[in-house]
Amino acid sequence: FCVHSKKYIDSEVDAAKKKAMSQQNRKTLTEMSSALKKGGMLIWVAPSGGRDRLTDGRPTPARFDSAAVEMFRSLGGKSKVATHMYPMAMATYSIMPPPSGINKALGEERITKFSGCAISLAPEVDLSENASWRDSDSDPKDALTDHIFRQVCDEYDLLEKVMVDFREEGYVPPNSAQPWRA
Repeated sequence: FCVHSKKYIDSEVDAAKKKAMSQQNRKTLTEMSSALKKGGMLIWVAPSGGRDRLTDGRPTPARFDSAAVEMFRSLGGKSKVATHMYPMAMATYSIMPPPSGINKALGEERITKFSGCAISLAPEVDLSENASWRDSDSDPKDALTDHIFRQVCDEYDLLEKVMVDFREEGYVPPNSAQPWRA
């Protein structure tokens, strides 16, 4: 599935291209909804572009867009087939850092390096009405987004230790593996 990010759509100056990108997004969401209704699908959603980016010289997950998180929660809720949300952290910055700004041109220089990547899943998100992350004072969409983002950041902090020591024995979190060492 391809979804154009809001950031790129908003930066497009050509009205026809902007309209085409928005139409493609609507078609993609329709296809995703159909796939979720069938069940048995694994869909990874990047509610912010999905990249770890430098913040104060350290790679960290980019903030999530609460409208994107809510859209996918809503799609799952309408599917009539159980939909499970698992926050997932991916440490990929060392392989191919994202561009520092928006560049829509094809052929931009991207440096790819040999390195490992690390992926970690947090526990399933409780979407029930009495979930611990729900706060009567907060907008539920923002509270859910903040909850998932905190979980991703916690997992990312564990992964960072693995990535620092990739070539050495390094730290391996409990219930984790470094398959290349098998």
